[in-house]
Parts: sequence; C-alpha cells; structure tokens
Amino acid sequence: METNPTKKPKISNLQTSFSKGIDRIGELPDVLLHQILSFLPTKQVVQTSILSKRWIHLWKFINTLNLDVNDFSTTKSFKVFIHNLLNLRNIESNILALRMSWPWISSRDIDAIMCYASYHKVESMAIDCWRPFPLFNNPSLGCSLRILKLKRGWLGGKIDLLTFQNLHTIHIYDTWVQAPLESLIDNCPSLEELFLKSSSFVSLRTHSNKMSKLSIHDCSSHDEKIEISCPSLISLSYGNTPSMKCSLENLWSLDNAYFSWFDHKGVKFLNGLCRVKVLVLDCLHLESIYKEALNGSLPVFHNLKSLTTKSCPVSTKIHAQAITYLLLNSPALETLIIEHSTYYLGKCNLSNTKGGGWPPKGFDVECFSCLKVVEFRKFGSSTAEIELLKFISQNARDLERITIAPNKKVNK
Repeated sequence: METNPTKKPKISNLQTSFSKGIDRIGELPDVLLHQILSFLPTKQVVQTSILSKRWIHLWKFINTLNLDVNDFSTTKSFKVFIHNLLNLRNIESNILALRMSWPWISSRDIDAIMCYASYHKVESMAIDCWRPFPLFNNPSLGCSLRILKLKRGWLGGKIDLLTFQNLHTIHIYDTWVQAPLESLIDNCPSLEELFLKSSSFVSLRTHSNKMSKLSIHDCSSHDEKIEISCPSLISLSYGNTPSMKCSLENLWSLDNAYFSWFDHKGVKFLNGLCRVKVLVLDCLHLESIYKEALNGSLPVFHNLKSLTTKSCPVSTKIHAQAITYLLLNSPALETLIIEHSTYYLGKCNLSNTKGGGWPPKGFDVECFSCLKVVEFRKFGSSTAEIELLKFISQNARDLERITIAPNKKVNK
C-alpha cells in the first residue's frame, strides 16, 4: 500500500503579522509579561509605559525590582526614581525579589527601602551597599524572607533578635559581621545553603542539622578558628588563609568537597573528609601528606570515586610517593586528575631525592583495581611525573584512559 508523501509544513504567518504591525508581545498575558520584565533593570521596565495604553500601568504590578545606581547619570536622579517608584507602584503587589546596588546609600534611605520591602513580604533580597544592613528592625522579614545576599556592608551586633523561619539560603560577601555568625545561623531553622566569601566575623561556628551546602573562602574571625559540624552537609567548599584553624566534625552525609590550604596545617583536617565521593584538593602540601602516611595518620577514603589535586608540584620523589599513598588509601577510586602547578617546573630524579623506597612501603597493587581514568594537566615533564605516570600505567590493570595535557610554559 502506497503512502502519501509527508506534506510540507505551511509557511508561518509570522512575517506577515510583522509586516502588518501586529503586536504579538502585547498579546501575551500579564503574568508572562511580568516574568519577562523581571529580568530587566527596573528603569527600563518603567520606560515600557510609553509603548501603548496597555503598558501604561503594567510596570506598577511587577514583583521583581532591579535597582542599580549605575543605570542613572547622578545619585540624585536615582534617589528620585526610587521615591517615585515606591509611591506609584501598586500597593497590593508583593515583592518576590529585590536586588539593589547603591554603595553610598544613606542610612535613612536604606531603612525606608527595607521597611517597604518588609511590608510587601519580600522573599529574596540582594543588597550591595556600604552601610549597616537593617535586617532586624523589620519583624515581617522573619516570615517572608527565603533568600538573602549581602555585599560590602556590615551586620550589627544584635543579629539574634529576629528568627527567620523560612530563610534557606544566605550569601555574605565582603561583609563585616559584628557578632558571632552562629547567632544568625541558630535563628534560621530552615537554612540549607550558606556561602561566605572575603568577610570577617567575631567567630564562625557552623553547627546545623539541616544545612546541605556550605562554602567558606578567604574569611577571618577574631578567634582565628572555624568549626563545622553539619550531619546533613552534602557539599563543602573551603579555602582560607594559613592562620585560620578549621575543625571538621560529624560530616556523615558529605558527598563532595573542595579543600584548599597553603601550609602543612591543612592536612590535619583530611580526617573530616574521609566519607566523600568526590574530592578536590587545591594547593596541596604533598610533603605533609607523605609524613602523615609514614606516621599511619593518613585517613582511608573508602567511598572516594574521584580525586583531583590542583596547583601541586610533582617534581620530587616525595611528591610522587605522596600521590601514591593517596591512591593506596582510596580503594574505590575510579578517576584521578593531577594538575601541576605552573610555579614548579624543576626536574628531579627519583633515585636522587630523599624519601623511602619506590614503590612506597605497604604498596599493594590492588589499590589500583578500580582506577579507570587518569589525567595529567599542565604536565611539567619532570622525572618524578614521568615515573609516577609509568608506575600507574603499569599497575592499574583496568585503566581505560590516560590523558596528558602538557604545560605550555615547558620548553619543547
């Protein structure tokens, strides 16, 4: 039985409608238009009121405010715009998101804006200003706020006066917190994600039973100590200065971790990461790994599937042995990625450097039984790297792929 050939699709009437001047965007429902407008600076949203009669009042009902002083020629014009916006906006429309960048805002202006946002049950706030954040003067925020992002300001000492029942995400960047951060965390029973960067605290102790994602980078505290105890934590990213002491406890659910340190102290905290499946170690102090292994203090990573070492030189015998000890203590490892540091390009013969015998003491070829993928990034062609690569390729029986990306700074 013969089948009729498939009919060609009809030509769209889109070009015809454009030529006739049909406003297809204007035909969209208000809900969809509000969603589209939420991605634009609020100044541009207000300017749409000149398009047609339908657009005259449409902007008054948007629930996302994107306010940036850089969109205006002067600070005065920005201030006048905000004043008119808050007065003319529909009073019954709540605010889903408020994003504001106004570094030199006055205390009076930020108080007024925060009061307005609180009254309209704001759910997400991202504030960038060099002023104290008046979060705790507005009790309504305790019920409505779900996402909070603060940048370049400071939090006062009374951060424990208000409980944020629904707040699940906090980002704090370049901010001075004039109180123990745990006072804020303890008053956020629903907190799941906490991101801290380039900020200072009186103290930083993170004890939470619900938090699932934590990131701490380049932060400091008066007591020079960070404590992390989160049984539900799944993802951890930590990078700090050598003077900071980090205590990791009760990380029973930890699945992936990024850990960076710049001296020998950081190796002491590997015990807190022993349950991870994906681990990235940055600025790794391989000499400390080697010493911990010789002392029998290097933890066993029973669940580890992927290990990445970044910015670490593999230029001596000890460096190569430290990597091998990590493999020895990772019986389930499937993927190994070694990224050489561009600062260490010296060549060193394995037989002439300090360290134990090769292979390392206690080596068992079964430690490579699961290894399938090995990748060398910024390969420096040192003798230690070549011997380590040869050693892995000879003993990893189920190895499927080896990738070598040479360091561009190494001469041919």
